[in-house]
Amino acid sequence: MHWDITQIEREDEMSEKTQTMYQYEECRMKWALEGDFETREDVQAYLDANGEEILRFAKPSKVAI
Repeated sequence: MHWDITQIEREDEMSEKTQTMYQYEECRMKWALEGDFETREDVQAYLDANGEEILRFAKPSKVAI
């Protein structure tokens, strides 16, 4: 799960070309889906409907390294 995504530009030291990169907060977690899903679209619909709740669990569980 990713949040607070920002796009940044960075110059590659070797090629001196500008690269587009992204900075974001991240948390990897296991989430048990509630129900049986037959298609990828069904899973996506579940995630779209429950994304805010999942994010509320993910943010406080992020471990700083």
